[in-house]
Order: sequence, then C-alpha cells, then structure tokens
Amino acid sequence: MIDIIERQGKQKLKVSLIEARKCDFLREIEQPPIVYHMTERENLESIMESGKIKSFNDFLTYFLTDAEKAPLYIELTGAMTGRQYYNTDGIRKTAPPLIVADMVVLKLIPKRKEKLEWFRENIKGTRSEYETILWHAFNECSVCHYGDFQFDKEQVEIIELTDIYNNLSEEMAKTIKGLKIYKNMLKQWKAKA
Repeated sequence: MIDIIERQGKQKLKVSLIEARKCDFLREIEQPPIVYHMTERENLESIMESGKIKSFNDFLTYFLTDAEKAPLYIELTGAMTGRQYYNTDGIRKTAPPLIVADMVVLKLIPKRKEKLEWFRENIKGTRSEYETILWHAFNECSVCHYGDFQFDKEQVEIIELTDIYNNLSEEMAKTIKGLKIYKNMLKQWKAKA
C-alpha cells in the first residue's frame, strides 16, 4: 500500500532481519498457521517446484490472512487499474492492470516454525481519516513475511480468483462497495477543493 523500502540514491536496500525487527513501521506477530498468496497462473509451476514464495529484491512479501479478503486487498492496492511500485533501480512504475481470470490464490501452510519473521505494518505519523481507514483495512487483510517463505508442498490448495469473486459473502461485498464509494467521494471532494 505504501513504499516501505528505504532508499539510498535510487537503489532499494536489502534489510537484514535484525534491522527489519528494529523498524518502527513493522511490528512482530505470531506466525499464522495458514496464509494465502495471490499470483498469476503462469507462476504456479515454478512456485510449486521451488516450494517457496520468493521475496526477490524486497525484504518483505505480503500474504493474505483469508482468501475471501483477496478482492478487498486488490481494491485497496489499486491492482485492477495498475498499482504503483518501485522497481529494483528505485524508479516508480505502474504494474499492468490485474486480470482476475489469470490469477489464483494459493492456500499455504508454513513448512517450518518462523516465529521472528512475521510482521504487520504499524501506523505511524499523522494521517488523514481516509488514510487511517485504508491502513486499518489493509492491515486486516494482510501480513508480511521477511525473506523467502517456504511452504508445505503437499498441502497447497489452489483457488481460482474468479471463484472467490463469484462467492463473496454479503458482508465482504458491502465492504468493497463501501470502500469504492468512499474513494470516489474523496476524489470528488478533492477535485472541488
């Protein structure tokens, strides 16, 4: 949701676990027994072969706390319209819009106990009411893992993202609809100001 990677010049810094644990924007949490990872279908083979979700050039990888929260996460991050991110050279880019039919959500069980490697983001500094609401919603649906995450390859469940959208609970559908209305109202209010 926000840029949490510190920069020096134009390069992202790879942060050690010790340094990550000292960061004021992260707080340690207990290892979840199950996490969900959204990925493009074309990545399935390599993920299943390696038995891990790689953190690549960042030091954190985000996971969902519940498969049903994938649409909320997508709405919060702006993935449907192409979310903003920083590449490995520190240059701001826009990802291509997410195509729901090309995505799957993996239900994953950790391969080993990693009690020091799980985090949630902390809210710090002064934020508008809007940012605080979005931040809380983002934290409700996601957790962070430091480094590569190894999972039990024998217990992976593959869930179609389209199935999640087609079977949303009434409560989650209302939450997403309310978030869209709130974002549109704020956009209109800012345009008038």
